[in-house]
Amino acid sequence: MTPAAGTIPSLEILDVSYWKNRFDRQAARFSDYNRPLSLSGDSNSYYNMAYGVDGYVSMFEATRQEAYLDAALRLINNVIDDATSSRRLGARAFNDSYLGWVSQREDVAGRELPLFESYLWRYVCRLLTALKANSTVYGRDIYKRQYDSILAFTEVNIFDKWYMRGLNRHIYRQNTNMASHWAYIALHLRRHTNNSVRKNRCDAVHANIASVGLPNYGGASLKRQMQLSAAFPGAYSWSNRWGSHSPPAQDVSHSNAEISYIAEGRDYAGIWTSTDITRFCATLRRAVMPRKPMYVDGTGKSTGWIADGFVKLGRFSATVQRALESYEVQGQGQYMAAMAENARRLLTG
Repeated sequence: MTPAAGTIPSLEILDVSYWKNRFDRQAARFSDYNRPLSLSGDSNSYYNMAYGVDGYVSMFEATRQEAYLDAALRLINNVIDDATSSRRLGARAFNDSYLGWVSQREDVAGRELPLFESYLWRYVCRLLTALKANSTVYGRDIYKRQYDSILAFTEVNIFDKWYMRGLNRHIYRQNTNMASHWAYIALHLRRHTNNSVRKNRCDAVHANIASVGLPNYGGASLKRQMQLSAAFPGAYSWSNRWGSHSPPAQDVSHSNAEISYIAEGRDYAGIWTSTDITRFCATLRRAVMPRKPMYVDGTGKSTGWIADGFVKLGRFSATVQRALESYEVQGQGQYMAAMAENARRLLTG
């Protein structure tokens, strides 16, 4: 069979340039959406901006083009520039010395929230890893200064802040998807911090959430949550409720958080194995993509949106990548960027 134009012949997958062209065609709209969020001073807006940072980082990883890195850095620097001492954030803030933001969303207005910050900052930490891994970029003063500044802010005003405000309450969160954000942050931050105490804390946070077990939830961990599916042989199903294996399963939308972390975890730690990845790929291909269910066990009905996590499984398998190429629910920006990075990894091994 002759490969289609724009494919990598040995794998018969669409190449990086195909996904770059698709991303670039909607780049103005992508920027117009994310830039105001970065300037809002509202942590709820930062939650929504996370997809923008993730998309730009993936495009930088896939292409090595600095324009994408610059776009991500502008968003992050805007957010950091708006950070304010908690003592000046109002009566509902923590009133301590750390810098941060409050949410303007009506139901949680005036509060500092670990969810909104961690949702974005996992991808900020990944940007630090991507920037440092590119020796040409990392060696330039303009980028090294930004790396150092973002890292210093992250160490103190993201990780230390929520750790010291209460590890069990704010980092070992009440469900699997929220806790996975902190596993993601810790996984990356420990690769950058030079502080031995902080590095050990990152290691412990990551290990406890991923496999060792959470002290405030009876030793539950993400590893222990995963169960082989009865309906889809070889696939995983899990609950977002710590220690539970009863229905309903985790919903597909929020499960993207766990999968996004696990895709990173496979790269940088030995906790998530090739067998695990194969089982998550089976969940995607057998339960999620054909059924567009509400839950990862294939039940219920939803939109089929998977851009934030499941799409990243394509980096491990050309078969999965080809399935994602023809998936009819392809979100803007972030999906295209993840597919570009998947193609790069598959091509370069």
